[in-house]
Amino acid sequence: MEYRSCIAVPLSRRTSFATAARDIEIYYVCADNDIAYNWLGGYLADYHNISRSALHKVVSNYRCTAAVRHLFQVAAGTESMFFREHEILGQIREAYYHCFSCDVTHSHLNRLFQQALATGKQVKTLTNIGGGRASIASIALARINQSAGELSGKRILVIGAGPGEPGLFTALGQATLKRCDVVVFDALVNMALIGRLSDRVRRIYVGKRPGQPSTRQEDINHLLEQEAKKGYTVARLKGGDPFVLGRGSEEIEYLGRCGIRYEIIPGVTSALTAPAWAEYP
Repeated sequence: MEYRSCIAVPLSRRTSFATAARDIEIYYVCADNDIAYNWLGGYLADYHNISRSALHKVVSNYRCTAAVRHLFQVAAGTESMFFREHEILGQIREAYYHCFSCDVTHSHLNRLFQQALATGKQVKTLTNIGGGRASIASIALARINQSAGELSGKRILVIGAGPGEPGLFTALGQATLKRCDVVVFDALVNMALIGRLSDRVRRIYVGKRPGQPSTRQEDINHLLEQEAKKGYTVARLKGGDPFVLGRGSEEIEYLGRCGIRYEIIPGVTSALTAPAWAEYP
């Protein structure tokens, strides 16, 4: 098997404040992805004296655009559990220059790695991402708390519940839902999300199903108005994203005419997740 160019990048990544994990990322350019991946898998399995099935359990295979995107994310530091890991960019640079000196990189990977290194440096400079040690989770939590503060005083919170899988309900959506007194929800909302609500929260079902008694859109609009004017904080929980294949726009237009303050919490739409789950490119 002949590779046109190849770079091996050993990386030491932090998995917690106390521990780190070592990975090796191999970037190569070849004529046939499948042949190259199978040959490399066989070589690594033989070298480490393990079966190919055991090897495939611990190997991730990125191809073409996905591989390029992954390299840029690693160089920028967003693939690390912890920011301010300056050594990641240095490890990439050291591996690239070593392979370059051995004349195994050639023009394809030269351009790719030079641009990735430049981009990684620019990201750290412009965003001050390395200014202080912080976990990605803590940064996300701070943003959620900030957003929750910005939502104070809003009577209607139009929230996208995601495509049905509870794990795809956004963190901001979950945090916002906990602040509500009333939840008005659709048929496409996973009932597991409703089951997590506090006992103090009033639940109102307004789902629509073909051939079954359904709540008219005009009645839903009026219900939201009534609950808001009683002083309650109301969550309008809709499947997917409120504005993709839904009638969220009609509801906020009505609320706006009534002078009721609202906020929109986007959700993950099935229009994007279904093709991904089906592995449709």
